[in-house]
Amino acid sequence: MLQKPVLLSIALLFSCICAFGQRAAVSGIVRDDKGKPVEAAVVADEVTGLGTYTNAKGFYMFEVPVGKNVSIIYHFQGYALVRKSVQLSAGEIRTIDITLSGKTNELAEFVLKDPKARYEAGSVLLDISKIPYNPS
Repeated sequence: MLQKPVLLSIALLFSCICAFGQRAAVSGIVRDDKGKPVEAAVVADEVTGLGTYTNAKGFYMFEVPVGKNVSIIYHFQGYALVRKSVQLSAGEIRTIDITLSGKTNELAEFVLKDPKARYEAGSVLLDISKIPYNPS
């Protein structure tokens, strides 16, 4: 009679240990191209969107599925997106430090051409051909 609860307890204990072993994590520090930590950068699984933000020191840590190839994205506004692919085994914690490089957005040349004269308050359009007739 006493053997059933003991066997059940042992089986439950092993199932908890096995469930704990099915976790893996990725951690590290995100820095900019000058070596300074980036606060509030996004670090996430590209497929599921689950992830975290970096803290004030650029540190992050989050869990990823075990045994699957996971594509992790690192992003902060004004910096180029970085992708890293990892596959972790059960219980593994991998440290991945990332450096984000600055991204510049260049706009194409913009030329405003308007053949119509504008009649707005405060603006005066002068016809150069009539300057000699101007009294002042």
